[in-house]
Amino acid sequence: MIDLSVAEVADALGARITGNAASDPAQVFPCVSIDSRTIRKGECFVAFEGKRLNGHDFVEDALRKGASTVILSQDTARPADWEDRLFLEVNDTEAALQTLAHYVRQRWGKPLIAISGSLGKTTTREFTATLLERQFKVVQSPGNLNNEVGVPLSLLRISAEHEMAILELGMSHPGEIRALTRICAPDSAILTNVASVHAEFFADLDEIASAKGEILEGG
Repeated sequence: MIDLSVAEVADALGARITGNAASDPAQVFPCVSIDSRTIRKGECFVAFEGKRLNGHDFVEDALRKGASTVILSQDTARPADWEDRLFLEVNDTEAALQTLAHYVRQRWGKPLIAISGSLGKTTTREFTATLLERQFKVVQSPGNLNNEVGVPLSLLRISAEHEMAILELGMSHPGEIRALTRICAPDSAILTNVASVHAEFFADLDEIASAKGEILEGG
């Protein structure tokens, strides 16, 4: 991730700082993870509340594995006996993840290409990245991280050395592409195609096309 101070991140998120870094808000904010199973020492654990699991149930696990920082809901009790760590308390951890990702994108400020379509998104992204890597230092979405959580995590992989980013945007409902586009603010967009995918959420192909066209609304 690009270099940001703890104070800068807290201000962007409207977060309350407690714990270790409350006295040193100028220190550099660490890389971010939402998975307590794979988090590395020194990283920031975001207690993301998913459909099946609540990240707040795994804060202690993340701390034991060496997480230096935790972003958690202000409605959740902060773990005791971890005063050497940093805690950022926010209203909503998913919104905080998305806000931080958008802030990183804006601060980085270099060209970003967003790719969507009913089919062929990943192949198009990988092909585009292969071409551009001949000339630029490129960062792209890892795997198919293309939803409301995956896109922010992809943005948070951007570092100062990267000259261009290529992100994949997926959807299953109207409005999703619009929301993702607002987070990543692309300079250019590629729409591969429109097909009858996730048809249970749309009346017809025209509605799918309209939802895909939301990619043109951001930036």
